[in-house]
Amino acid sequence: MHFNHLIEIGLNNLLAHNESLFKRRTKLDDQVQFKSTYDDKLLQNVKLYAKTHRVFINDVIEWSIEFIDE
Repeated sequence: MHFNHLIEIGLNNLLAHNESLFKRRTKLDDQVQFKSTYDDKLLQNVKLYAKTHRVFINDVIEWSIEFIDE
């Protein structure tokens, strides 16, 4: 299974909770950029979730790892 597919599973599960689970973090200096491809509709939902809950998109993607159930 590809890494992207696992993240998409976690993102879908996270979005299904539809509640604010996190506090906004300040931008970390130790983060590195990771480029990947995601389902367009899923990415739009992640952007909306991040905006609604006032968190960074990268944080949502990182937190989604905890929601991978496969």
